[in-house]
Amino acid sequence: EILTLSKPSSYEAQMLDIKDVVEQAITLFQLKALELNTSIIFEYDEQASYKIKGNNNRLKQMLINLLKNAIEAVDSNGHIIIQLVYQDPTTLRLIVEDRGRGMSSEQMEKAFQSFYTTKSTGTGLGLLLVQAVVEEHNGEIKLESTEGVGTRFIIDFPINMYDFNEMMTSNTMYLSEKQQNYI
Repeated sequence: EILTLSKPSSYEAQMLDIKDVVEQAITLFQLKALELNTSIIFEYDEQASYKIKGNNNRLKQMLINLLKNAIEAVDSNGHIIIQLVYQDPTTLRLIVEDRGRGMSSEQMEKAFQSFYTTKSTGTGLGLLLVQAVVEEHNGEIKLESTEGVGTRFIIDFPINMYDFNEMMTSNTMYLSEKQQNYI
């Protein structure tokens, strides 16, 4: 993680479907989730296209860190919910939520600080990497948490209007009714 954070952030961006990236990350954690009798629920509109300009590997690293934290936070028989939704024509929102231990206000304040961890084997760099990837994609990240209830990471990715219009007009048969109204 230290090497990943210290490398220059010149990553090749291309149009990709973030739904596919989420599915790849879920696949990596499916066995661990089954061992803990934890379900990973992925909610999205099957008729929609979730394309953004980004880097597949960096986005997958981000999701791996978020899923790893979520799995470690939930008890056996827990739930992790991932959602993709368009907030508006210029914003795609990714939500990763666990129904786990949650965080105190002090933990939330320190969550994105270098080397801060609540785990005995943690490096304190996972959420820093998540934040770096979000910033590389010109996104914004928000953390919500309640002790004993769970934690939610809300990530908003901007969509370049040119890319959005090109993608939407060429793929209207894959869009939800709500998204077609944006065109």
